[in-house]
Amino acid sequence: MNSSYLILNRTPSLIIRAFIFNTIIFAGLIIWGINTLYYQKFIKLHSEIICCDSLFYSVVLVPAKEVKQIINNNSLKIEGKTYLYRVYKIDNNITYINNENYIKIYLEIFNLDKEYLINGYQLDLKIFLENKKIIEYLKNERDDLIYEKSWW
Repeated sequence: MNSSYLILNRTPSLIIRAFIFNTIIFAGLIIWGINTLYYQKFIKLHSEIICCDSLFYSVVLVPAKEVKQIINNNSLKIEGKTYLYRVYKIDNNITYINNENYIKIYLEIFNLDKEYLINGYQLDLKIFLENKKIIEYLKNERDDLIYEKSWW
C-alpha cells in the first residue's frame, strides 16, 4: 500500500518537465510554420536562344502538364536575375522523352542582357509557379494520394 502511494504521487523531475516543455514549443512552432509560411515552386528548364524576324526568342521544352502554368505566369530567373516574358508561340507537335510528353514553347523575354542575344546560345531558366502556403501543398499531396489509391 505504501509503495503504490509513492508511485502515484511522484512529481516529475526537472529534466522531464524541460523535455515536455521543449516538445510542446517545438510542435507549436511546426504548426505555426506550416500554416503561415509560403513556398514557391519552380521549374528548371534548359533553353536555346534563336533569332527569328530580327527578334530573339527562347525555345523551351516544357512538360505537357506544366504548359498551362507557364502560359499563366510572366516571370523567370536567369542566373539570379529576374526577367519578364510572354509566350510567343506554342508548337503543335509533342516530343516524347524519357516516358514524358514535352511541348516546345517559344518565349519572348523582355530586356534580356546583350550577352545572351546570340543565335544558338544555351540558357538555364527557372520559371516560378504558384506561391502557396505549405499547408496547401500538403493538402494537395494528400488529395493526390487518395485519388491514386481510389483507382486501384
